Amino acid sequence: MTVPVVICTSAFGAEVVRQRGQGHFAMAIAQAGAEGIEIREELFTDQDRPSEALGARLHDTGLLCIYSSTLKLFEDSGTLNMTLADELAIAEALHARYIKVSLGQFPLAPEEATAAVQALGATLEHSPITLLIENDQTLSGGRIAPLKQCLDACRAQDIDIAMTFDVGNWYWTGNDPLEAARTLGKFVAYVHCKGVETSITAHGKQLAARVPDDTDMNAWSSLWQHFPAKCLRAIEFPLIADDDATLIVHAQQQIERLRELGQYMADQEDIA
Repeated sequence: MTVPVVICTSAFGAEVVRQRGQGHFAMAIAQAGAEGIEIREELFTDQDRPSEALGARLHDTGLLCIYSSTLKLFEDSGTLNMTLADELAIAEALHARYIKVSLGQFPLAPEEATAAVQALGATLEHSPITLLIENDQTLSGGRIAPLKQCLDACRAQDIDIAMTFDVGNWYWTGNDPLEAARTLGKFVAYVHCKGVETSITAHGKQLAARVPDDTDMNAWSSLWQHFPAKCLRAIEFPLIADDDATLIVHAQQQIERLRELGQYMADQEDIA
């Protein structure tokens, strides 16, 4: 069984991607053997905007597309961010199957939470795009409790959303990834994989994404006990090379490493 791996365009370096355009990397991602591409809103430029032409190009590669929006799903007031409809339209133009957003400020009061979720359900009702909520690097959207509250509320109202579990982002908010996996694993459809490097500077502790090492991979294997074994997993760590041919080889090596995560459980699912 092939375990699906996605590559985020941000892995190639923001400056390079903005210069060449995200569509430039789609063929390299396909040639490396990945199943999907994550297109990032923050990497578009005035000359390189989401469009039907880019969507057609992505569609022609056969890659599953995930659109990563910078949208915060809920405003500071706790109400639904109504620009979600515009972001869903962009995802459709890109032929994306999923749109990824961060939580924002989900309301704590039960009545307000119910109203916010109902508004979300109404917005998503006729969209072919599946919404994914990611744990980000903020205290509002990167902690276990508010994410669980929102996901539980959506499931209670039969709203078809899921979670992007960013392994590295938990360190930004001081949450334990294993505890998060135990609590939120049933909601997870997509996993962002990146190692985290810690350094001490004059401004305090700094965190940065890095290529995962064997220690990271071993630790992540325990997370998959709580995830669906066949869930998508993404390279969101640096993939840097001097030319496209070298880049493809490097990407192939990292794809194979991520395929191993949850492989035993996935094989058991196939047998069952």
